[in-house]
Amino acid sequence: MKNNRSAPQLATSRRALTLLELVMVVSILAVLTAMVVPGMNAQHEETRVAVARKSMQDLRDTISNRYLVDMGDLPRANVADSNRGGSAALPQLHFLFVNPRQMYGTGTLITYTSVNDYDASTRIGWNGPYVGTTPAKYPAISDKRFPKDPNDTRTWSDCGFTANQGLLNDQTLNDPWGSPYTIRLMSQTLGSDTIISEYVTSAGPNRASDTWTYNVDGSLNAGDDLALLIRSRKL
Repeated sequence: MKNNRSAPQLATSRRALTLLELVMVVSILAVLTAMVVPGMNAQHEETRVAVARKSMQDLRDTISNRYLVDMGDLPRANVADSNRGGSAALPQLHFLFVNPRQMYGTGTLITYTSVNDYDASTRIGWNGPYVGTTPAKYPAISDKRFPKDPNDTRTWSDCGFTANQGLLNDQTLNDPWGSPYTIRLMSQTLGSDTIISEYVTSAGPNRASDTWTYNVDGSLNAGDDLALLIRSRKL
C-alpha cells in the first residue's frame, strides 16, 4: 500500500518531548549525578590517603635506614634557640635537606653534630640531602590557613601548626592536602618507664593538626591525622 504522506508531513508527525517529560529527564539526571559525584569524591579522598601513607612510609624508611644510621639520632634545638622552642623543639624534615650543624653548630643537646659532613672512612656524618624530591617551604604560622576562602579566617597556628614543627621557609614536604608533613613526639608512661615515640605525621583530610592522646588500650588517638611510627624508646 502506497504511503501518500510527504517528507515534511513525516517530520512534523514526530512527537516532541513535552515539558513534563523534559522535567522528568532532568530530574533523573540530577539524581544520578547526586549518586555518582559523592562516590567519586570519596574515591579521590581514599586515593589521597593512600598517597599520603605511601609518602610517609618512604619518609619513615629514609629516616630509619639512612638518616639515623649516619647521624645516630634526630636533632634537637639548642636550649638558647627560643625560636624553635628551645630544648622542646622537635626534629623535623628540614634536617633531611640541611645539615643541622649549619643551624645549631656544636652547642646542641646531642654530640653527633660535632661531625660536620659525611666522613667516608668512619661512615658517620650528614650525607644528605636524604630526599630527592624538591622540598616545599614551611609556612608562617600566623598566615591564613585557607586564603582562598574569605569566610575562613583561621591561621596555620589555629590549625595546630607550631614553630616547633618548622620556621618560615624551613624545608619540608607537603601531603596531598597541602599541609607539611611533620615529625611529632609522644610520651607514654608504662609502669615506672617513660616511653618516647616518634611519628611521621600528616594533618589528614581536615588539614588541621589534631591533638593526640593515648586510648586506654595504649593505641594512639590522633583524630583524622595520619601517623606512622618511626621508633619508640625508653628514657
